[in-house]
Amino acid sequence: MDDLLSFAWESWKNGTGSDMIDSTLKARSSSLQNITRSIHIGLLCVQENVIDRPTMGLVVLMLSLSITLPTPSEPAFYMRANMSEARRRSSQFTVNDVSISNITPR
Repeated sequence: MDDLLSFAWESWKNGTGSDMIDSTLKARSSSLQNITRSIHIGLLCVQENVIDRPTMGLVVLMLSLSITLPTPSEPAFYMRANMSEARRRSSQFTVNDVSISNITPR
């Protein structure tokens, strides 16, 4: 995966969300549930449809109360495949050796 959101979504979808958690934090069983809940809430905040995203007030409630959380769907900026794989599978990408982009402030 090329980005954290894609990794988080794939891990969540595959039921391996705990793979995102550092092993030292996994040792604390009380922290593991809170961390997993925070990841779940984070995925709800990046839903494709704006209506499906919780408000900040609801996020605070989700973090402070043990209310049942809805199941997240695919995030808005989920990369289905990394770019190197996409380039190999698709001819729509071209290499342009002429353009140069300078990333400097004006």
